[in-house]
Amino acid sequence: MKSIVLIVVSSALLITFTNAAIAEDSGEVLFKKHNCTMCHAPSSKILGPSLEDISRKYVDNEQTVSKLEQTVRNGGNGSFGEMPMPADS
Repeated sequence: MKSIVLIVVSSALLITFTNAAIAEDSGEVLFKKHNCTMCHAPSSKILGPSLEDISRKYVDNEQTVSKLEQTVRNGGNGSFGEMPMPADS
């Protein structure tokens, strides 16, 4: 289940960042490079939900990838409480 979320998050990041050097990085590298680890961890809540919690909430399909991509790009809140997720800079 963790790998599904990592794939979805990685896909969102790959779509978001078009730089060829970034596109060659693995999902885990992108996750760390863009400081996602500041708020998210594989199996425990930090400031944001764990990858396991995200994977349990979202079904792996095209709409999920699109929704998560938009959240990574633009930020958001309300999906897992009131703590907002900032837009990627």
